[in-house]
Amino acid sequence: MYLNATNLNLQVVLSAAVTTNQLDCHVSYSTYNAKGTDSKPSIYRSATNSTSDVNILPAPTVQGTVFVVERVSIYNKDTVAATVTVKTDDGTTERIITKQTLNTTEGLFYDSYKGWYIL
Repeated sequence: MYLNATNLNLQVVLSAAVTTNQLDCHVSYSTYNAKGTDSKPSIYRSATNSTSDVNILPAPTVQGTVFVVERVSIYNKDTVAATVTVKTDDGTTERIITKQTLNTTEGLFYDSYKGWYIL
């Protein structure tokens, strides 16, 4: 999974408001420039905002830069189950990548070599 445009964001949104705690989000990624040179791995941390879209990895700010997503972790620390939608948004079109229900203390994970799964 990668972000390759200055308007393409990786987002998360919940289907309902949380009861007590927003969900923690972590995205590990590498950056490649137009010449194909990579940088050190990076991490972007955020939290959900109930039914509002949240960028869990904002779009690259420089044209020709590509963010290669290696891992995503979304942890439900709320007191009730949460339905999580992960999607891309280019400002015009949203595309759903996955939609899953997480029980309390469950996490939704993405690994570039394994895909999406819940633990």
